Amino acid sequence: MPIGHSPKKSLEQETKIAKMSDTEGKAKTTSLDSASAKRESSQTRSRTKAYDPCAQKFITESDSLMRYCARFGNSPIEDHTESYLEVKHKSLNDYFVRLQAAFDNVFSKTDDSLPDKFKESAQGKYDACLDIYEITQIKMSDQLKMLRLVDAPSPPSRVEPTSEQSNASNVFLQVPPCDTEIFYGGYEECPAFRDMFTAVYINHPKLSRAQKLYHLRYKTEGKAGSIVKQYPLSDDNFELAWEALRAKYENKRILVDNQIKVLLSLPNVQTENSEQIQRLQTTINGCLSALHSQGVSTDSWDPMLVYICSSKLPETTLSLWEQSLASRKELPAWSQMNDFLTSRYEVVERLNRLHPSQNKPKPVATQNIAHNRSFNRIQSFVAEQNRDNTCPCCNSRHAISQCHSFKKMSVPNRIRFAKQNKLCKNCLSRSHHSNDCTSRFACAHCQLRHHSLLHLNAKPNAQNASSSSHNSTVQHPTAKSTSPVRQAHTCSNQSEQPCCSKQAHIQSLHAGHDSRTLLPTAIIAVEHQGELFQLRALVDQGSQRTFISSKVQKRLRLPVEHSKFEISGMGGHIVQNSSKLCSLTLVSSKTKQRINAQAIVLQKLTRHLPTFTLSRNTWQQFKILELADPNCHIPAQTDMVIGSDILPQILVEGVQTICDTVLAQNTIFGWILSGPVTEKVVSFSTQVEEISTDTLGDQLRKFWEEEEIPSTPQITNEDQACENIYKQTTTRAPNGRYIVRLPFKEDFPAKLSLGHSRSAALQQFFSMERTLKKKEELNIMYNNVLQEYLDLNHMEFTYPREIISSGNYHSFYLPHHAVVK
Repeated sequence: MPIGHSPKKSLEQETKIAKMSDTEGKAKTTSLDSASAKRESSQTRSRTKAYDPCAQKFITESDSLMRYCARFGNSPIEDHTESYLEVKHKSLNDYFVRLQAAFDNVFSKTDDSLPDKFKESAQGKYDACLDIYEITQIKMSDQLKMLRLVDAPSPPSRVEPTSEQSNASNVFLQVPPCDTEIFYGGYEECPAFRDMFTAVYINHPKLSRAQKLYHLRYKTEGKAGSIVKQYPLSDDNFELAWEALRAKYENKRILVDNQIKVLLSLPNVQTENSEQIQRLQTTINGCLSALHSQGVSTDSWDPMLVYICSSKLPETTLSLWEQSLASRKELPAWSQMNDFLTSRYEVVERLNRLHPSQNKPKPVATQNIAHNRSFNRIQSFVAEQNRDNTCPCCNSRHAISQCHSFKKMSVPNRIRFAKQNKLCKNCLSRSHHSNDCTSRFACAHCQLRHHSLLHLNAKPNAQNASSSSHNSTVQHPTAKSTSPVRQAHTCSNQSEQPCCSKQAHIQSLHAGHDSRTLLPTAIIAVEHQGELFQLRALVDQGSQRTFISSKVQKRLRLPVEHSKFEISGMGGHIVQNSSKLCSLTLVSSKTKQRINAQAIVLQKLTRHLPTFTLSRNTWQQFKILELADPNCHIPAQTDMVIGSDILPQILVEGVQTICDTVLAQNTIFGWILSGPVTEKVVSFSTQVEEISTDTLGDQLRKFWEEEEIPSTPQITNEDQACENIYKQTTTRAPNGRYIVRLPFKEDFPAKLSLGHSRSAALQQFFSMERTLKKKEELNIMYNNVLQEYLDLNHMEFTYPREIISSGNYHSFYLPHHAVVK
């Protein structure tokens, strides 16, 4: 937010001053963009025109220091002579001395002209400037040290050519004609970096060992850079740093494992496309070359490679491969497959150039049902707005706000990455631009229209290989929705837990106009064996066929015929397969019209529809019509999808528009509603999401635990005695009833200690007798049961008083009451 436009109140002024540094970066970075530094400087000066002179002085000096460091970082290295670096080093110290004085003046003020929030912000800005100052000073010192090492006189015993002595001062500044890329510490990139650095720098005849170490330090960053930077610039340390780097990343086992992993996880070639076929071939050959370089013999891998490659090819290409083989019984070699792929993608590429419009894949739709083993491809389009969960940073299946690699970046690098990948700066989505973002949420730090992870005051996560803690968590909704995506940005500090899951708690308050799409549903009657069953159906004009869920088909026991179907959605992609087709009769309760239809049986049709619940006030506007689904505004399960094959038979004359947005169509079942519904909502929601982070070790442990042979439970002596009684005494009466003897403990009733129970049971019995006298029929049934117990010797008369011996009760009276089923 802009600051400093004619402040009217002290409270407003303090609030604006406190936000002064919201757009200034605390991020620690080794390189600055001079253009962004100038832009930040001009914005900051415009914000502080009418404020305290100490504050203006501090902001001016901090901006000057950052611009100076940015100019030095962007200056060509060829200009960095010894005199140039000495002057720059002195000027850098002068800038920092002035910044230090301005910072001390800010904190030396004892009056209330500067609020505490501004001082906290100034402290953060000073820390960021200090980091940049130290990094720039280290660069200057390293370059000065290298220049002085080169210019130092050689020992008397050493004879150098005169031409080399004259150019020695500029040797380390001259970039070789074939330079190497920066090495960040990836195992896959290590062999290429090792060979290129050896060829360009180590074998360079004019570079000393100290100069080689200098180039090695500036060609490594990240984890690799931290290893090299442990060694100071000197001739003796180059060999140590180089060997330490090779010892870390020349891990033959990891390199081989990675290449095998690539081979076993090759993506399928969906269609016969020249680029995909060539990519598959190049990937396999690249893995083989990498394995050969590690000394792994792949001479006997031909059957495995041919099988892996064949399983990834589309049906058309695979058929041509089989036809190209001379023998169906001999094992083909990988060289044959390699030659076939080369010729095939050349042919496909040639065809695409000659007929670019005729070779595009088209979705296949079959209207007629062939009751045989042939495939029928049906297109069904149920429109639902889905979010792409593929992370643009690491290509994994999660939102970019949950990406560890993205969070490891500094804030300027995150902003740069978002611009390069055309992400919305407010919600980090790839589906729209920032100007078209419908999210009503803003940054949790400064309330501006950008994501919390792109706020320049947010510190990057300092994570290493052994840590998985998250300093900032920004949770996005993950459910599919037909309404605009709403996001809640929250920041919380979380420490690493020893469990295998993490929870994200979100609370969001939203007020505004909410637009949601209502899909047409109807309650229909299906007749089967003379009975009518009510089902809930979605009327989908974008579906070519009618579908029914397998759960309903099994419950109604509808007869099925076997045939194979492929169900395709948007883009022609196969989403489900089915092998069942059932016949059913739809009956209208209004017109008594009967429609014979055939429906394809699917495991799952759609989720609960609608995906929202309308308020009562909004729903009252739709009750003027006799709806086919009176509860179409309440989420519920969908049993059928009525497609365009029977849609003309259910539609009747009558179309209306409600609330200017909802379309009402009349059918034989009643009116169906479809279209966007807009209502004013004020909602407060709390969401708890659990993210599983099971490690590979945990998954393997669970796998082996499931595969273990279950152990035999230990049976106690009492359990064994009960088992013996059941086996020895259980019989079955002629009427089919089982007769079982009750098991008693061996020490029963010697060790049984029962208390006084007759009086309580007697009171319960008298109460039950009074109830039975009022219910003659129940009294007769009760007496008949007791008489049956006496006849079967299940019950006998006992003493009129309790049995007591030596103070112990040997009788117990159980209260009971009559139960009639």
